[in-house]
Amino acid sequence: MRHRARAAYAVEVREGCTDIEVSRSRMTDLGAGGVKIWYHSARTTVADNEIAHTGMIALTSYGVLVGTVRETRSSTTTSTIASTRASSSAGRCSSSQATPPATSWSTTTSTTLAWGDERHGGIYTEGICAGTRIRYNVVHDVRARLGDNNGIYHDSGADILVEKNLVYNCTPLHVHYTRNITIENNILALGGWAQVTRAGVFGVPMPEYSFRRNIVYLRQGRVVGSWDPSNRNCAYDRNLYWDASGQPLSFGDKGLEEWQAASHDAHSVIADPLFVDPEHGDFRLRPGSPAAQIGFEPWDLSEVGPRP
Repeated sequence: MRHRARAAYAVEVREGCTDIEVSRSRMTDLGAGGVKIWYHSARTTVADNEIAHTGMIALTSYGVLVGTVRETRSSTTTSTIASTRASSSAGRCSSSQATPPATSWSTTTSTTLAWGDERHGGIYTEGICAGTRIRYNVVHDVRARLGDNNGIYHDSGADILVEKNLVYNCTPLHVHYTRNITIENNILALGGWAQVTRAGVFGVPMPEYSFRRNIVYLRQGRVVGSWDPSNRNCAYDRNLYWDASGQPLSFGDKGLEEWQAASHDAHSVIADPLFVDPEHGDFRLRPGSPAAQIGFEPWDLSEVGPRP
């Protein structure tokens, strides 16, 4: 199915909707974004799509947007985004995965913004999304001329698993007022000022997010944009970091030694992950990659986008 030249989102899943599937579609030239999964809906699957040229009218738009979604009779629900590719003069999104569980997401998003957008992102979450999984996505080239260029954007999300996503040529991961988010086995690469925007926001102890078995690859900027050493709400360990520019790694305005002194990344590795051709979007690992040392599990994204 094709959705073209829509004034707002191509597809909106509204309040009260359950067991919805959006799949095998191409959505392009969109005034806002691709798929909006709105509050008080449940068990939505977004799979095998291509979303391109979003944000043509709206100042703020996303390839896939999810509000507070839950299952009223079980622990929850949210969205399954699988094998989706998106691109836009505002955004592009694509992803691939095997058959996912009922409460999961898998998307790949790439976004290129050419209009006066204030804020844009590939995948956006807000509110309690217990049971949600964001998996097997490729998010890249997110551009907003006047504002944020986020790949995966957790605004105030909670209870979400983010795993096996490739995000590059944007600010790969934005984490704001989050709780109980697990971020593991992802590739975050080639961001601008930061690869991850924050390591902790709240002024009181609470589990904001964990960050483990990820590969972070950069040529400029910081690993973590903002970090207060007194905040211990995030758990980082068993990650692989590499700055291809040769500059020392920075976490907020601190170096690696101070970061590790705060109980972060005690078992992490600083080494070239040996990607095939990261400058041209080929993040396959060459033989002998040190990624195996952190327990990183590669995955196949060759079938990203609409499948038969």
